[in-house]
Amino acid sequence: MQHANGSNSVATLTVQANREECEGKSTPSAPFNPRVQAAESRRVFEEMCRAKALESGSNARGKGLWQVESGHEIHLMVNGNGFYGQVTRCMLPKISVAETMRRVSGKTYFDVIAHDLVAELANVSVAAGVMPASVSLHLAVYGNDWFRDRRRTADLVHGCFSACEQAQCDWTGCTVTSQEEVMMPGASILSGSMFGLAKKGHLLDQNAVKAGDVIVILESAGISTECLGVVAKAVSRLPGKYATMLPDGKTFGEHLLTPNHIYVDFVDDLLGAGVEPSLRQAGDDPHGPFAGCGSHAAGENE
Repeated sequence: MQHANGSNSVATLTVQANREECEGKSTPSAPFNPRVQAAESRRVFEEMCRAKALESGSNARGKGLWQVESGHEIHLMVNGNGFYGQVTRCMLPKISVAETMRRVSGKTYFDVIAHDLVAELANVSVAAGVMPASVSLHLAVYGNDWFRDRRRTADLVHGCFSACEQAQCDWTGCTVTSQEEVMMPGASILSGSMFGLAKKGHLLDQNAVKAGDVIVILESAGISTECLGVVAKAVSRLPGKYATMLPDGKTFGEHLLTPNHIYVDFVDDLLGAGVEPSLRQAGDDPHGPFAGCGSHAAGENE
């Protein structure tokens, strides 16, 4: 199967060339750098996954669904009723900070952990114009003793429920697994998945920004999970580590665990008010639900 605009074959060639360079079959254009090489290997892996994902698109076509390429970190599909999106995230780095800060302040911070998981899912979703519909959580723990801490479990439940209310979506519950064979005692990993919907004409495309568009910058709070790795290096140089007091009277760790804003209301209000977004349409597939509307749907050339 080939992408409707031919980009799948180009991506395949790019993946092959990058794989050969990583395997040493071609001469790298720059001096060897382990970190750069690792980052490139990750990019190659992601491209390989995406290329194969597009090839699997014929499976969903039999159910009336088409894959849609997205410039966002969201998996999109489309049918005659609109767009469907799914996002996944894991909060392991922030859990590590929370566990350290509990020894400092006594707070569990699991209300913040759960809130920020929903916030990251929701914000990635609405950045593509997809409105959150439901969130499901997965909690992996070392053993059932983890749940003896009623304060921590109550904070997790409250944080998730409150964030789902802000994100205007249902919470479908939490699947729990015990992993004593592979996890350290007391350890936990919280991850989640969000399903959402976008009306036709509301899907946003970050690559469609053009001269004359209005750019709105919104206030943020806290820190994203992906940035915590960089922050960890700075923490190692602080005298009190996460407990280092800052001029505003809060510790460095408290600032890292400031809840993230959720922007669902803002995006929903903009789209509802008729503000014209940078649109992304799908459907060069002659048999697809958006035939003739654009070239962003993954399908089989016929």
